[in-house]
Amino acid sequence: MFMIAFMFSVFTVSTASTASDCKISLSKISESKNGYIGEITIKNTGNKEIDQWKLEFDWEKEISDVLNATLVSRQNNHYIITFNKSNRTIPAGKSLKIKIKGKKTIGSSQPSNYKLTDIYDELALKDKEWQYLKTRHDVDKKELGIYGASYGASKAIASAARYKDIKVLLSEAGMAYIGDVYGMPKDDVWLSFMKTYLNIPQDIDLTKAQYNAVDYSSAIKDVHVPVLILHGIKDSVIPLSSADLLMANANGPKEIYLMPESDHCNWFLTADKAEYENTVLNFLNKYLAR
Repeated sequence: MFMIAFMFSVFTVSTASTASDCKISLSKISESKNGYIGEITIKNTGNKEIDQWKLEFDWEKEISDVLNATLVSRQNNHYIITFNKSNRTIPAGKSLKIKIKGKKTIGSSQPSNYKLTDIYDELALKDKEWQYLKTRHDVDKKELGIYGASYGASKAIASAARYKDIKVLLSEAGMAYIGDVYGMPKDDVWLSFMKTYLNIPQDIDLTKAQYNAVDYSSAIKDVHVPVLILHGIKDSVIPLSSADLLMANANGPKEIYLMPESDHCNWFLTADKAEYENTVLNFLNKYLAR
């Protein structure tokens, strides 16, 4: 079975570990004058699994041992606890109970400043979604491909140029230059990301020259795996010339499908849907399922 990493926009990593997607609580199991055994419960209230979790919190009580997880560190009153082999993931809707021991009584004390993150969060901070995919136990690392649409396509191109273990690249409505969308409305998150990417202060407006400094038509020259270029002929966001340039510069085996009835990334709403799906599946079966 092959696996494709999907990149639809600048921020492509999902997370199940935000404060709104989990509940964390501490309860006592037993307590005596010689110490206590307690239980920290993490409930995943989101719709995605929490993978390779890390829990941080502050507590003035001493934890001497964690029975079914890993106590990474304690600095002053700040604790970091993470998974072991038996509880690496917390499925959506499920709970994990972490048993802790200490030499003093708990009393009415409760931890504070809970912070739960997982591998999605860790890699999102470092822009390494590809590295996350390779950590998954259900992924065949020899059959990895990458797909992106719109700005995600450009990011997929950059990833395929960088990571040599990618086997195929699918680029839908990708731009040759960021300057292709210069002057178009953009939200604050997108602009903030681009300024960070280009090392430009947040209070400075981006120029067209700075947009054009991000050149994906050159990046695709470093991609030597099979490439499928997909683009709507009626695309009102990214010019068709971008698809032509990316196709011309790709160095590996390459194919292109120009969708006659599609605008920007809306093939699934048009008469192109069946041909799009056939084109993608045939490409994947040709180069991955071998």
